[in-house]
Amino acid sequence: MPACYKLDLQSNSWIYLADVPTNTEENAESCGWLPSAELNGALWVAGGYMINGGSSDQTSLIYPNGTVTEGPTLLPEKDYGHSMATLHDGRIAFCNLKSKQYIYDPATNTFSTLPNTGKPAHGCVAFNCAIYDYRPTLIAITSANAKTDVEILDYTSPDATWEYVNSLTFTIEGDLREQLLTTPSGDGVLFQYKAHFYELSCDTTTCTWFIRNEDMPSSPGPHASIMKYLPSGFKCPE
Repeated sequence: MPACYKLDLQSNSWIYLADVPTNTEENAESCGWLPSAELNGALWVAGGYMINGGSSDQTSLIYPNGTVTEGPTLLPEKDYGHSMATLHDGRIAFCNLKSKQYIYDPATNTFSTLPNTGKPAHGCVAFNCAIYDYRPTLIAITSANAKTDVEILDYTSPDATWEYVNSLTFTIEGDLREQLLTTPSGDGVLFQYKAHFYELSCDTTTCTWFIRNEDMPSSPGPHASIMKYLPSGFKCPE
């Protein structure tokens, strides 16, 4: 059974917090690919790959004190390998390999659909894009026919559609889930894939990727990492 751990800043060590609940419908345990996002002071774990095969539509809330409750709602469909991106207004976008994107609204506890990318979306995140006058924008990395594209969606504008920005020079294997992160300035995107870190920078007409100087100590594989911001004042061990 997958377990949730939290990082204790005093001891700089991971502490067991709670088990991820069993899928009650299938009476089977989740075994991985569990996307998550912060929701109402808890970690919202949604969907996941099941130990007996298939995927789940169930969700759970895991709180910092170890309390685990059922999530606010089921997913619109069973899914795993999707990514969850918190938007500027607290809603949460879901992007998945089934070419479907949708938004969860905590205020109404409902899902609504986003325009379809028409191809698998390996991961997505929100940032303020210069192309759209720095309005909140959803960016997704998609693939089809051995080509990996970067697309953006001006999701606060009526009738917005996904627009092609550029293509990566390599093909993505599997899903990214939490390997995309908004830059501290809010107007760019960080992306980790295998041993390298990439950064997306935009002006008013286009966006460009460049490889950052930092590298992973060793390549973790195509989809084995989670990127999160650490609290202010955190010091890495020497």
